[in-house]
Amino acid sequence: FTRRDTDSIWWTSNNMNGFRARAVYVMGPASTAAADPSGTQLGLDYTSGPLMIGVSQASYEDYSNAGATVADATNAGSETKMTTVRGSYDMGMAMIKVGKWTIEQSGLTGANNGMEVEGSSIYVGMPVGGGTLWAQSSDLGDQDATVAATGVTAAIDQSGRNSFDVGYHMPMNANVTMFARYGEQESERNFSATADAAEQTLLMFGWQLIY
Repeated sequence: FTRRDTDSIWWTSNNMNGFRARAVYVMGPASTAAADPSGTQLGLDYTSGPLMIGVSQASYEDYSNAGATVADATNAGSETKMTTVRGSYDMGMAMIKVGKWTIEQSGLTGANNGMEVEGSSIYVGMPVGGGTLWAQSSDLGDQDATVAATGVTAAIDQSGRNSFDVGYHMPMNANVTMFARYGEQESERNFSATADAAEQTLLMFGWQLIY
């Protein structure tokens, strides 16, 4: 989820023969008589040498399909679930990370009361000149919508999104890291309610202070 949760409790287990579990409870914003937003996340990772594989699931109730945190009547009864499978392998000269996820939404208001979309990503990072040069590509396929009146589920044409990012970060000392990043993102014309294709570019550079 591209969201920043507040009012949450997190727990991460110690390493148990390569396994590590995580759990999160999200209390969300203040509830109203109509909606009581909350969420949970559960995850399990396994690491063996350079290989890591993991699976996680997040579930949110009474949140809008856009991730809004306002507790209002239009979000009451909605539920969003995201299942993610990911893995990474460190080859020494390069680190490769892959991920695949499925997002399902139900109980929405409007013409479509259910949505589903699948996505994937790949990341490659290489040590260069004392830092790390990396590139990442992500893709969301066309959304599947369930029509409230008929219960029929069908794909929405040109409703996907894809992005590509490349960057470099280099530690200057224990507390300062230099970074640079360039990214492009393209949303197809039916990705959002604006019903129009959109392209965005991102350029960032600077220093990150860690204390």
